[in-house]
Amino acid sequence: MVASGNLTNGEKDMVLAQLASKLEQLEGQLASAEADGKAKKVEKLQELLSELRVKLAATRDVKPIKRPTKFEAEIKAVQKKLAELAKLEGSKAVLPLAEVQKLAARPKLLEDLSAMQAESRGWFSEDPVALS
Repeated sequence: MVASGNLTNGEKDMVLAQLASKLEQLEGQLASAEADGKAKKVEKLQELLSELRVKLAATRDVKPIKRPTKFEAEIKAVQKKLAELAKLEGSKAVLPLAEVQKLAARPKLLEDLSAMQAESRGWFSEDPVALS
């Protein structure tokens, strides 16, 4: 996934953290191998360190992808309607019958919105889908 650039922002952060911890471990092993005077082990560890630094740089350069939400356009449209209804509810003036009927549709819109958000959640998604 790293080589093909198919990482989300969270996955990229996780991979960078893993690579950084491996880098620290290898640097510690290299220091102990140099202190012990083991030349072959030092060479091998230096090769591994250079490969790991290349992977780390490549991972930093990867642009994170954003997976599209299933009902993104519909969710935005319903949220826009709900915002307009919230403005109507907040008004102090007497509302005409047509606008009162629009307000009566609010519970159905909320129900539809929660259903779309629930269905749009990915398998590993922890947060509900909120498109604002």
